[in-house]
Amino acid sequence: MVRNKNKVGSLEGNLRVTLNKLALLEEKDAKGWLLDNEIVHLEILARRAGALTKQLQLKWWSKARVRWIEEGEKNSKFFHNLVKVKRRRSKIEILEVEGTTFTDCNDMVEQFARWYENLWRSPNVCLGTNDVVD
Repeated sequence: MVRNKNKVGSLEGNLRVTLNKLALLEEKDAKGWLLDNEIVHLEILARRAGALTKQLQLKWWSKARVRWIEEGEKNSKFFHNLVKVKRRRSKIEILEVEGTTFTDCNDMVEQFARWYENLWRSPNVCLGTNDVVD
């Protein structure tokens, strides 16, 4: 849908005017001063405010999408910092096996490999819910 800003006005401006009118009628309603025709007008303004809000959200979503397509996917500093934090939390810096502490990466890899080899060689390894291998 193409909008002519000169004829229709800006979405933001229309929404602001609609919300101001709505607030005035709601204030009158709270005091019990609303006439029958104003009740109908209040309902129309509420629906219009909702429709304008949706149009405004669509406008900004579309602008963001166009910008993303034009500029391409660029990872932000924020995203990279999240990845760095996750890597730091997930990194194993010290491994202790049977009282021995390992800090060297190659030693830790060897200990992990040995642990899994022993796991699969051990008796009573469970393959499924009812299968046991001796």
